[in-house]
Amino acid sequence: MIQRIPKSYTKETRFITDWTVGVGESITLPLVTGYTYNFTVDWGDGSTNTITAYDDSNRIHTYVLAKTYRVIIEGTCQTWNFNAVPTSKDKLNKIVCLGDVEWTSCSNSFAYCSELTEWVSGGEYLGNVTNFEQMFRSCFYLDLLPPVMNLKNGTNFNWMFRYDWRLISLPVIMNVSNGTSFRGMLQSVKMTQLPTIFDVSNGTLFTDIFTNCSNLSSGTLQGCKEDISIENCNFDGDGLNAFYTDLATVTGKTITVTGNPGVGNDDPTIATAKGWTVVSS
Repeated sequence: MIQRIPKSYTKETRFITDWTVGVGESITLPLVTGYTYNFTVDWGDGSTNTITAYDDSNRIHTYVLAKTYRVIIEGTCQTWNFNAVPTSKDKLNKIVCLGDVEWTSCSNSFAYCSELTEWVSGGEYLGNVTNFEQMFRSCFYLDLLPPVMNLKNGTNFNWMFRYDWRLISLPVIMNVSNGTSFRGMLQSVKMTQLPTIFDVSNGTLFTDIFTNCSNLSSGTLQGCKEDISIENCNFDGDGLNAFYTDLATVTGKTITVTGNPGVGNDDPTIATAKGWTVVSS
């Protein structure tokens, strides 16, 4: 009898990204002042460097050959910010693993990376981050997120995925229960449903969260107690009723459902009984 020995797998903790460059082109890591950096970087062409400051000259690397290179970071790299340092934003293609590199902020970390298509893994390493504002704003080709995203300490989710037009699905569970600001978080995202668990009971601002989300047809904002609009989404009557059901009990708040195909087949009294005004036309 042959004994089968289970394979052991090592959890990936390195920050791994793929970049495409032309002959003689450079990439600049988008490091910013005010954060701690102390890491080694393998540039994927046989070269390595140690970087200890946001303005370390080694943060810029030039390649000889035109190619897609895998860049691997190990150590402390508390944040990236492509909004502040946009030099190489169009060369980043893929986040293989976000890495256990002591992230403390994700504000603008990958904003405007127009050629970024995938974030594969490493979402569990975000537990110390509170600010996710514009993390992936205007990543027009981003269409894959990891199944796990540890957002439990996040408070600011403003414009996190705004204008990510190819993003059609989110993780089933998104723990945003400490979130307070969700302005434009999902604006123009083409997902069809919200995460099953999406507790926004601490939320205070939801302006434009679902603007231009014309494919959205199911899901709820559990515990929402501030004005909210799902105007021109794609909820049927049952979908609207589910949304009403998960709203908090309030005084003088408004939910706008104009333009959804389920208007007229819904039961607004589910919401009005809890203090909401339902605007449907």
